[in-house]
Parts: sequence; C-alpha cells; structure tokens
Amino acid sequence: MEEDSQQGWLYIGGVILVFVLIFRILGLTFFSDDIKAYSATCKDEVKLNICNNPEYASNITTYSVNVGQQYVITSAGGYVSKYTKCAIKDRNNWQCSFNDNSGNFGFAEGRYFDFPNYEMVSDFSKKLMEKTYYLSRFEFINLQSKSCEFAYPFCYLFYAILQ
Repeated sequence: MEEDSQQGWLYIGGVILVFVLIFRILGLTFFSDDIKAYSATCKDEVKLNICNNPEYASNITTYSVNVGQQYVITSAGGYVSKYTKCAIKDRNNWQCSFNDNSGNFGFAEGRYFDFPNYEMVSDFSKKLMEKTYYLSRFEFINLQSKSCEFAYPFCYLFYAILQ
C-alpha cells in the first residue's frame, strides 16, 4: 500500500514537471507584468523589420510594465532603465518615449516596435539600428540553435528552457 502511494506521488510529480517544462518552453506567463523583446543582427540592411540574411541572435530586453502608474522598467545585459513618459493600455499594448526624446518604443498587440528620431542618434547607433531587427521568441531560439547543427533539437530545447 505504501509503495502504491509513493508511485502515485512520483506520477503526480512527473506530470507537474512536464507541465512546468511545457510552460517554460512555450514562454507562457500568466501572473507577470513582464514582456520581452528579442533582437537579432542581420548581415544586410533591415527593411521594415525584415531580415533576409540573419547573422546572430543578439539581445533579450525585459520590460516590466506598470499599468496603474504608467511607467516601464527595462532590463537588458545588466542595465536597468525607467521610463515615465508612457501611455499604457496593458502589458501587450503600450508606448514610451526615450528619456532623451530620441524616439518612441513599445509593444502593439504583443509585438515590439521602436521609432527613433534619427536627427538625435549618432552615426554609430544608426549603423547598428540598420542591422537590428526584432523577432518572436521562437524565431530567436531557432536562430540561437542554428550554431549547433549536429544536435539542433537538443539545443532548441536547451535554449527554450533557459529563456
């Protein structure tokens, strides 16, 4: 009887673990005000956020959206910034101005966008922006996984769980 009880708990634990892994791989978040933007670098110039020759997955930026107080906190590569010139409907639909008024950025229907004011941007930043595009989480993981062709499915799972 005690052995059946232990097996039952192991089964329940296994089912919970499978659900946690599925949620993690799919990137599902239900109780969070965070949303992420995934950027990559293109070998050629990007037109209308379309890259025909991807080079590498470059950055993940996390945006913590505070709807009630109308501000957004960004976190990327160890740098954190707060933006208060924002119009926020919900986590998936908002827009902020950069603190130096060099452009606007945000999400529309869960897709990241940015509109820089090119008159206020350095030449170096302009060249970087010309090669940067934004993609979905799955596209980002797919691009990361391409580097290990011999074990692509395992790399994809590994990166999906880590993200």
